[in-house]
Amino acid sequence: METEHQSKVIFTSRESLADLSNIALRELPLKGLEREAAVNLLESYQRCLNLTASSEELAQLAERYQGHPKALEIVATLIKDDRKFNGNVCKFLGDRQWLLINTLDRLIDEVFIRVSALERTCLTRISVYQTSEYPLNTAGIAAQMPEVSDYELEESIIQGLRRRQLLDYDDNMESYQMHPLIQEKAYRLLRPHPKNVTPESRLANRQAYGYFLSIPLKPHTEWQETEDIKPLFRAHYHACCAEDWDEGAGAIFGCYNFLRLGFYFQFLKALYIKLIPTDWKNGKQLVTSSEIHADILLCLGVACIYLGEYQIANEYLSHSLSVSRQIGYCKGEASSLCSLGDLYLETTNCQVSLEYLKQSLLVARKIENRFIECQVMIYEGANQYYLGNIYLAIEIYQKALQIARQINCREKQVSCLKDLGLFYNDLGDYTSAFNYINEYLSIPDCYKGTRSQEELQIYLANIYFNKGEESTAKTIAKKALEIEAKLGKKSGTDAFISLGINYNFFETYQESIKYFHKRLERSQKIGTRFDEAWALYQLGIIHQKLGNPNSSLEYFYKSFSIFQEIGTRAYEAKALLALAQISHIINTIPQETIQDYCDRAEQICIELNLPLLAEVQKFKTNPASIDNEHS
Repeated sequence: METEHQSKVIFTSRESLADLSNIALRELPLKGLEREAAVNLLESYQRCLNLTASSEELAQLAERYQGHPKALEIVATLIKDDRKFNGNVCKFLGDRQWLLINTLDRLIDEVFIRVSALERTCLTRISVYQTSEYPLNTAGIAAQMPEVSDYELEESIIQGLRRRQLLDYDDNMESYQMHPLIQEKAYRLLRPHPKNVTPESRLANRQAYGYFLSIPLKPHTEWQETEDIKPLFRAHYHACCAEDWDEGAGAIFGCYNFLRLGFYFQFLKALYIKLIPTDWKNGKQLVTSSEIHADILLCLGVACIYLGEYQIANEYLSHSLSVSRQIGYCKGEASSLCSLGDLYLETTNCQVSLEYLKQSLLVARKIENRFIECQVMIYEGANQYYLGNIYLAIEIYQKALQIARQINCREKQVSCLKDLGLFYNDLGDYTSAFNYINEYLSIPDCYKGTRSQEELQIYLANIYFNKGEESTAKTIAKKALEIEAKLGKKSGTDAFISLGINYNFFETYQESIKYFHKRLERSQKIGTRFDEAWALYQLGIIHQKLGNPNSSLEYFYKSFSIFQEIGTRAYEAKALLALAQISHIINTIPQETIQDYCDRAEQICIELNLPLLAEVQKFKTNPASIDNEHS
């Protein structure tokens, strides 16, 4: 006899119930615990099991297992019982680079044993995807299962995996997801030994590589962020996982300039370092072509220059040069020599830099590569600027600009125009400086690197400071500092070193002291002698402004010693004049010493035809003028 009732039967299962009507069935998926709840659960285990752990370590453990209550219970018990860990959570976190322990593995086996052969194949193949890096949609799954129809894939395989809670769809991320425990289990089935690539794992990664290359991208002129070309990075990753090194290199060579101009050097290094073996110094390579191997080493060298890793940059570039010469790869030889010139330019070893650039120019002209020729001349001009030969620097840059226009290279035009603006500013010719800067501004931003745009703001700020338009200068300076901070994050450093930033850029002297001390520490750490001297020089000015003449004298003398040591004579003259002026203010320095500082500064200014000469001669003629300025 049937009677009405309101009874309910509750089932708990690792799978959705397939044979009951949806009308009679209400399903409540049990997700992992939220961070706070998971940590609270672990804290209760900590008390019961006497575990040793900080709150942060418990949070790491909870995050690793995505708040799975059963997994956390099993792992907590393991940490307590295993003599290797002896209740120490930190030891477990540091020791285990994998999630699955035997007990969890057996639990997952109970579900895996029930899947069909096609479901198992699908699950193991899609385990190669990193859904935290790129959303996994149906097209990505279909790329791994070309042997089945779309209908069978979606209506049978995907639905079957979802019913067994082995695959889920995250509406917020618009991506299919696997729990990390499931993904690790599936990947182990695909590739049991991490060091050995199996045919199955190679196939899955090759199919993933093909899928990501098939995703349409914006035109390269519209690339703004790395997100715009993320499919290329994913293709590179999967090619490397398949040990298809040629394809891995091919996937990213087209975005090298974008990453370089955008100052993504940490990211660039991480990509290219996968394409060389650990014993690359012994002549080993992964890619088939030695030319491509030389180019990879070149790219790594360039990245390391701008990360301040000069020693390893030298090793990469020197090896690239050696490989290029061995195989007669003239373009690689010229490029490596040019980048070695840049390396020594960055460390202000100008004479060594100029020697490398001279060799590069000979090879570039021999093979009629005008792009490299133009770049060499830009570096040559920059060297002459550091050496104080501003007029020679301008002459070289104007020749480089002419070449850049002839070959229609907008990127090199940008470099020339920007720096010519700086040079004419130093000469006090603001009309010419603005003419070059305005031409720079007329070129589309896609040809300008992030660093280039920051440098322009710095140069503009200095022009307005020199013209006495402080309000405009301060506004531009603030923008320059904001860009510099972003560059620092991209390059993996606290702050990037930028020529031209001085004490005027900051609202208070304390801000500027903090900035230049930080800059001094970084320059000393990575070995950029010019920037070390520049930071010391600026600290000398700031302490002079604050009325600390003895501290100022110490900073000025240290900066002078470095400027003199590295041969940057224009800056040596600046430091000598500063020493003379602060010595006069202190009033205990022998007059002969002050006169010697002035004479040496004057001699350099005359030799190099520097605008600073007028200021030096004014002080020599009337030392009291400095008293009036600082009274």
